[in-house]
Amino acid sequence: MGVTLLAPHPSPAALLIPALTELIPALMKAADVPCASVAVIDAGRLLWAKAFGVKHAELRHPASMGTVFEAASLSKPVVAYAVLTLCDRGLLTLDTPLSDILPQPYIPNEPRLRLINARTVLSHSSGLQHWIHDEGETPAIHFEPGSRFSYSSLGYVYLQQAIEHLTGEPLAATIQRVVLDPLGMTHSSFAWRADYDIDAATGHDGDGKPVAKYKPEQAFAPASLHTTPLDYARFMIAMMQPETQSIALRMLQPHISINESVAWGLGWGLDFGAGHVGFWHWGDNGAFKAFCLGYPATGSGVVIMTNGFNGLRLAAPVVQSIYGFDEPGRAAFKWLAEFYR
Repeated sequence: MGVTLLAPHPSPAALLIPALTELIPALMKAADVPCASVAVIDAGRLLWAKAFGVKHAELRHPASMGTVFEAASLSKPVVAYAVLTLCDRGLLTLDTPLSDILPQPYIPNEPRLRLINARTVLSHSSGLQHWIHDEGETPAIHFEPGSRFSYSSLGYVYLQQAIEHLTGEPLAATIQRVVLDPLGMTHSSFAWRADYDIDAATGHDGDGKPVAKYKPEQAFAPASLHTTPLDYARFMIAMMQPETQSIALRMLQPHISINESVAWGLGWGLDFGAGHVGFWHWGDNGAFKAFCLGYPATGSGVVIMTNGFNGLRLAAPVVQSIYGFDEPGRAAFKWLAEFYR
């Protein structure tokens, strides 16, 4: 099924920056979020970016546009982009069974395992449960892979194992080589870097208290990307550029419909509200929250990253303020509300 990318109106170029710079601190105060960093894209280029607040509520170190955040599940579209790049280089296909790649079955004595491939993982139609909560728990497939949507971070873990087996290197190194370095995402990594000890924001819990920093020694495909809104804006802009159009178009084709307004592509959620198509994702690592939304037709978008448990409360008001009307992201935000219910 094809997608016609119709432009939303008006463009983010019409936003009133002073109004936004007043709105964000007010939203942060109401949600008890110490820091929020925002990047706005228009016509395929960075329009405006600003960091607000502090990296640590007690130490009071001010945030800057170089402040690094846990992107949480905003990691998933980056992984998808890397997988599509590897497919273009002939390393695998989207429909190669992951069980044909790994020497040992991910789930023993499960015949439906052969139906799980990169396509079903990236579109959240693998049937794998979302996560394993108990040590030693055997993963379960809850439905025929490819038949319907069910959000699964565990699928990305399975895909990571297959990619690392194919490439013979850690996933963090692969993504650095095929995505982050080519796109100039110099502050970004799926594994902890020494400079993050200074540059990274500290997360804060629901009571506004700082929590220990997550320092992944190795990539965790569903959620270990550390980055800045400026770097992630570069990734979103790449989704809109002619030189990466083949990968972007494949990622933005709907693979699984959820309702009349929301579907899932490869790595991205798709919002069909008001007749135009937006690609979006959210991030939730507990003490870090993030959201991004982009429109290929106008090359416009926004990235919001926060270091507070309540950070997602900023997303909808910021998006609506930027676009100047209620439709952008409405279907995505409605789906998110139902997801967290």
